[in-house]
Amino acid sequence: MPQRLGDGAKRLDKIKAAHSVPAYIERCSHYFAICPNIQIGNHTTCDYSSWLARGFVRVELFSLLLARHNMPVIVVRGGDAAPFMISPAVVVSTQSH
Repeated sequence: MPQRLGDGAKRLDKIKAAHSVPAYIERCSHYFAICPNIQIGNHTTCDYSSWLARGFVRVELFSLLLARHNMPVIVVRGGDAAPFMISPAVVVSTQSH
């Protein structure tokens, strides 16, 4: 789902947020992605696939790749689904361009 930057202060806040992601990644010890399968309205499904398609997620994954420490992504889908780990390198290398 594309994310709009907006205008004025909102735009500046979103740009600052994107620029701060690498600093947060460097300081964290675990990275959890909470991706339950949720239907919004009649047409939109939010799940692991839609999470991977988000722009900020790509920034986070590249930040994980470039971090000084090696950290997997722990994906939690909820319900009866078992959490699993993914490598940021694998996800980034399989993303469509």
